[in-house]
Amino acid sequence: MEQVILHQLLDKANSLFRSVGVGLVHEEQIAAELDINLAAFRGLFGSKSELISQVIRRNLTRQRHEHDELFANLGTPVECLLALLHHSLHELRRSPHYDYHVMREQYPQAWNTI
Repeated sequence: MEQVILHQLLDKANSLFRSVGVGLVHEEQIAAELDINLAAFRGLFGSKSELISQVIRRNLTRQRHEHDELFANLGTPVECLLALLHHSLHELRRSPHYDYHVMREQYPQAWNTI
């Protein structure tokens, strides 16, 4: 049950970051968006930096599952490569405000995860 709730919170945070970027929101705003108080936010995630890292790890896990499903239906390495490229471009287009440069400079742990 706790994992389900944690995943829901991570998904909400991911949506927030995708819509406004990681650099523009503060911990208080994130906590409010997640419908938890600041103490609960810090108890669950510790910091904004750790939350960002957890969101990225969850996204990477989701992408791996999507890739596995995609590759299961393709026969050749070329088809897999083209499908992966198409899928990756779609992911980037879904995240127009996802500011990687802010993550690289301000959240190196999250950047290293990527």
